[in-house]
Amino acid sequence: MKATAYDMVAVGNRMKSGMADVGMTAEDMAEKTGMSVYSIRAWMRGQTAMTLDSAIKVCDALNWPLDRLVRRTLSVVEA
Repeated sequence: MKATAYDMVAVGNRMKSGMADVGMTAEDMAEKTGMSVYSIRAWMRGQTAMTLDSAIKVCDALNWPLDRLVRRTLSVVEA
């Protein structure tokens, strides 16, 4: 069975960069998305995977289309 995976570190780095560009802290992102600061920081470090719903909320907070966060990070892997 094949599944789609993504590079969590690349997504976290892209998220950090976008937040820095607009002067947003992890606390700001948590407030805008309704997520915990712990989750935001874990995503920024690439330590945990975010759900599609969470990725959409992050992109909404950054005024980004979803593909800007996850582009070129997806791959097909054997599950």
